[in-house]
Amino acid sequence: MKWLSAVVLLLVALPLVCCSSLYAEAKKKALPAEKSIDINKADKDTLMQLPGVGSKKAEKIISNRPYNGIEDLKGKGIGVGDKTLERWRPYLKCSPPEKKAEAESKAEPEKKAEPEKKAEPEKKAEPKEAAPAMPKEDMPKTE
Repeated sequence: MKWLSAVVLLLVALPLVCCSSLYAEAKKKALPAEKSIDINKADKDTLMQLPGVGSKKAEKIISNRPYNGIEDLKGKGIGVGDKTLERWRPYLKCSPPEKKAEAESKAEPEKKAEPEKKAEPEKKAEPKEAAPAMPKEDMPKTE
């Protein structure tokens, strides 16, 4: 009976061990190295593909832009150290930061100048009709 329970345990445990190691290996290879992420242009979802990056860290990366190089990730208070940066390096690239004028022009398309409308002259208030005068006889007497 002990022999049978050992075999059953082995049959149950072996697939679990194999699957967990395959899952861990697949998770490491979630982002191929040839698919580089530009740290100056990538959106939040793209940055979250990096190993160990959640939504908060992705937001920190975005809020500290622009970067002059990948090494700038270490000095911006994001929580990226040497080991993390070396783990990310195969997946990252850094385009030159855009100048502010270029970034603003891309963010807001230029509006066409609208022809100026002529101001309409203010209308003068029309005088109200005067109340008809009361004859002296109808006026109340004051003493």
